[in-house]
Amino acid sequence: MACGGYELNALVSHRSFLVVLFAILAVLPGVTNPYFLFVANLIFVYMILSLGLNILVGFAGQFALANAAMFGIGAYTTGLIQVHLGISYWIALPGGAVLAALAGTVIALPALRISGLYLALATLAFAHFTQWVFLQWEDVTFGAGGFHVPPVDFSWLGLESEIGVYYLSWLVSLGLLIFSWRSLRSRIGRAFVAIRDSEVAAETLGIDLLKYKTLAFSLSGFFAGIAGGLYCAMLNFVAPEGYDLYQVVLQKAMVVLGGLGSVVGSVLGALFLVIANEALREFKSAQEIAFGALLLITVLFMPKGISSQIKRWLPGWEEPFHIDAAARAGAAPPVVAFLREPNRSAPRPQASDKSILSVQDVSIAFGGVHALENVSIEIKQGEILGIIGPNGAGKTTLVNVISGLNKGAAGRVSLDGKSINGLKPSTIAARGIGRTFQTSQMFPGLTVLENMMVGLHLGSRAGLMASAVRTRAMREEEAEMVARGREALRYVGMEQFADRPGDALSFGQQRIVEIARTLINRPKVVLLDEPAVGLDLNRVAEFERLLQRIRDEHGVSLVLIEHVIRLVMGVSDRVVVLNSGVKIAEGTPEEIRRDPFVIEAYLGRGVDAGRSAS
Repeated sequence: MACGGYELNALVSHRSFLVVLFAILAVLPGVTNPYFLFVANLIFVYMILSLGLNILVGFAGQFALANAAMFGIGAYTTGLIQVHLGISYWIALPGGAVLAALAGTVIALPALRISGLYLALATLAFAHFTQWVFLQWEDVTFGAGGFHVPPVDFSWLGLESEIGVYYLSWLVSLGLLIFSWRSLRSRIGRAFVAIRDSEVAAETLGIDLLKYKTLAFSLSGFFAGIAGGLYCAMLNFVAPEGYDLYQVVLQKAMVVLGGLGSVVGSVLGALFLVIANEALREFKSAQEIAFGALLLITVLFMPKGISSQIKRWLPGWEEPFHIDAAARAGAAPPVVAFLREPNRSAPRPQASDKSILSVQDVSIAFGGVHALENVSIEIKQGEILGIIGPNGAGKTTLVNVISGLNKGAAGRVSLDGKSINGLKPSTIAARGIGRTFQTSQMFPGLTVLENMMVGLHLGSRAGLMASAVRTRAMREEEAEMVARGREALRYVGMEQFADRPGDALSFGQQRIVEIARTLINRPKVVLLDEPAVGLDLNRVAEFERLLQRIRDEHGVSLVLIEHVIRLVMGVSDRVVVLNSGVKIAEGTPEEIRRDPFVIEAYLGRGVDAGRSAS
């Protein structure tokens, strides 16, 4: 009840603010002068820009600087379609938005190869190129002088053009706000945040980076294109100076000041900066200096944005990212088994002779150094295979090759007899291979329960529009994911931490949650890369019992890479030993304990790396 009460208080507080804000703006035309109406219309335009940019930067974590260009593409396309083709504004506006979205899709391509500062520079270059086209393609864009656009006709509603454009902006911004709020609080939004927090973990949980990065850029471009079309109708004029470097800075500042990863923050950022910018106009030549000083002061005293500061003053102001869909639907969530419902009266499943994962003659080198050389391993269905070896033996490289993170390896990797060579990590995850990492890969921007729900991404189907409309099927799917997430946490003894941020757990607790997150989607094989790192002896013993329970009750094939030899020897059916990228031994734990080559490898006494035992 405490959690539900908290969500209810949060729901009332920030939504009340938005309702009051839009209600005031709705009646503004009847009680104010044209200048204040212009400023309010400008707030709508920048609110849309901020919402779109926050999807890209705040949620998906893509540091791009091309939104001003897409804003200009939307404005120019909307205006030029009317001027050159004589087509109605009602067709030109969506046309500009679609073209801006396509531009966003094109910009997404380099984001698949570069990130951070390099992505910022690449997208800034695109923005400069777009500005150059606006200036130089005079036969189409009318060059530096710009061009006038005919007023939008609202006589059919009995409204003047200015008032009609204002209410159109009000309606569109409200609709896009609701769209953003709902779609980002779904599997789509969780995928964005997962990519932002850890691309490698997101991809190995089945999230397609190409699909979701492209979607984030396209949505951001669409929002910017809509804003550009409204801006064009508001001014009845389009010129290149409205979409320059200053716009890049202004739009980025709105998102940062409002709060990255906050829908309400997008509204607050637009509201704050538009009003501040207009208030500082009386400084004339010193306006930009005063504006910069104001931004600097705000960033210094509110480094996480206005929305974050308000949450500190008013606990419960903005609800957590996760929404319990089952509670919203007013129905109890279904009871769903974590993996498969075990038959506790049946004997423990024994490892079969069937090979579920086959690694044949795999080799890979980095800069002339062979990390793996002709390594062959068979993982049988329902067994725990331990892989040990000194540091630098190639253990992590092997699981990276299997999971698709290391490309260019020679040899063959097969799952259920079908090759998975060259497939994307997300595709390999969909085929049935899950994995964990040496270092913690929790998503700190999500709660522990939401981390579990990201693990169910592959099994969920609700798309963007279903999430925005919140269809019955989408709500039922979310409810099932919540139930399965809680059941998985209960299975590993972590349910009491479900609503905590992902990075609020201890290191050992994070490792347990990551394993549960990997197992929740019922993979055929799980690759555990040093999962006991940082655990004390009591935790190691608990973890050993957990692995045995997973094997005994569910028959999942586990590949365990670990330096804690006691753990490996205690749970493994077979053990493989690597040294300097070569398999030097394979057998039962007892055989490996007595193998002289293994002893030499660990003691460092000149092992014959060319020997391979099976």
